[in-house]
Amino acid sequence: MEIKESMHSKVWYDVLGDMLSSTDINLLRLLNENGRLSDAELARKLNVSVSTVRARRRYLEDRGILKIVGVIVLKNLNLPYADVIIQLNHKQLNKYYGEYLEYLINNDKIYEITQYLNNYVMIRVFDKDYQQLLGTINSVILSGKEIIKRYNIFVAGTTYKAWGRNVL
Repeated sequence: MEIKESMHSKVWYDVLGDMLSSTDINLLRLLNENGRLSDAELARKLNVSVSTVRARRRYLEDRGILKIVGVIVLKNLNLPYADVIIQLNHKQLNKYYGEYLEYLINNDKIYEITQYLNNYVMIRVFDKDYQQLLGTINSVILSGKEIIKRYNIFVAGTTYKAWGRNVL
């Protein structure tokens, strides 16, 4: 098996070992490192059959554990982006949150949305240049004026790690 043992792999086993088999964990690790590996390459690295890899990958996908996506590295395109941390007004959540969340999800300039505990949402916004980025952020804030209690804007300089991978 070509799987390298490291502190990184120990963490994966410590966190996921009670939920997934070692084959599943190693499959996830390999795909996290290179999502373009074919089933044949994965089978060789895991020392299992191609049909085993295919079955395990489908199992993980069907349960929503694995989703293979392409990640755009905004920094490498020289696109400005910012994280906007929004504190939501809990008194207005029931009335406006669904509509606002739908707006955020359907906004193509919003790259990421993360809901936090205590009524916070982080959105990552990108645009062509800083002036347009500011306009996009202003639109996002104005669209949620009924539900936003306060917000902070953090313009990104560099992202070193995303989706569990070094992106430099």
